[in-house]
Amino acid sequence: WQCHRLSGVETGSEHARLVEVWSTMNIDFCNRTPLYLERFTFFAAKQLGLDELRGDIHLSYYPTLENDSYGLCWGDGKEAEIHIASKMSDRKVSKIDKMKTVAHELVHARQFLRRELSLGGGDDECNWHGRLFRYDPQNESEAPWEVEAVSVEQPIYEAWLTRVWQQRMGIV
Repeated sequence: WQCHRLSGVETGSEHARLVEVWSTMNIDFCNRTPLYLERFTFFAAKQLGLDELRGDIHLSYYPTLENDSYGLCWGDGKEAEIHIASKMSDRKVSKIDKMKTVAHELVHARQFLRRELSLGGGDDECNWHGRLFRYDPQNESEAPWEVEAVSVEQPIYEAWLTRVWQQRMGIV
């Protein structure tokens, strides 16, 4: 997996993918990341205010992930690593689900970069706003960092659809 650094908006060249725009936040993609997912990532990152933070986000695209996950994220106050799956349970993950997963995992990246969330000393420990939590996969959806991430998936995806529609209609 070779990664290349890309940030920002498209250039006029049909061979250029995306170019540097943000001076403090870098987002890297691995070669196999589809272009639509790169474009959505920048849109979602801007919606989440990541363009105003310092750090690096590395997004990788894999056939499958551990525990049959749609996505994974971990990091610290300087960088975050995001993995997105193209398949789950031997079935393709839809484009919609991949985009919502990117939005979800970008929230976790923001949480790590802001130092709101950090991994604890043990495998099942997390610090959330300075409070130690035991990570419980059975009750993952109740964890406060997950509640925040789930709450933005649909609104960011809908904002993306609105933007795409506006572009096609020539409004923006």
